[in-house]
Amino acid sequence: MRTKEKGKEGERIAARFLKEKGFEIVTTNYRRIFGEVDLVAKKGGAYYFIEVKVENPVFKAKERVDIRKLDSMRAVAESFLAQRSIGDVETHFLLVIVSGNRVEVVPLDEELL
Repeated sequence: MRTKEKGKEGERIAARFLKEKGFEIVTTNYRRIFGEVDLVAKKGGAYYFIEVKVENPVFKAKERVDIRKLDSMRAVAESFLAQRSIGDVETHFLLVIVSGNRVEVVPLDEELL
């Protein structure tokens, strides 16, 4: 399976996992000129902006997300919320790591500080 196909499959697995945990998937692959998030989800009134990575034996997923990616995700989140006229709302940024059948959720706001 090619890298892009692995990424899309990882996003499907992550979305299914999050739905099972009570998240509503609002949109996928939300892009702006300054960045992109793989999934936007909602749960309990909060919005979650999610980067999905498929674990790679050479580069660990956590090593492929840095503070610049988080800054980009924050800008995308602001644009998403403004475009939909969503006011003051709780937001979170997550990394979902897919490794085979295993799914791990890492809160980026805390991980990169």
